[in-house]
Amino acid sequence: MSDDKRGSHLQEQHNKGEQDAANGKYNPPHSISPLDVLFSTEKEIEHYVKDNEAYNKGRDNAKN
Repeated sequence: MSDDKRGSHLQEQHNKGEQDAANGKYNPPHSISPLDVLFSTEKEIEHYVKDNEAYNKGRDNAKN
């Protein structure tokens, strides 16, 4: 994914976190299970973690 698309994607996750917080929800984009770790590449796991971090930052932003 190009840097522009990735930045846009992370902004979307951030925005979703803000929306979910405003609606009293918690629905991060990825749940990372032990099976995900076993059957995914390191790059995929990194992608999942960054998506979740952006989502959580959006939630924190909405709460403050």
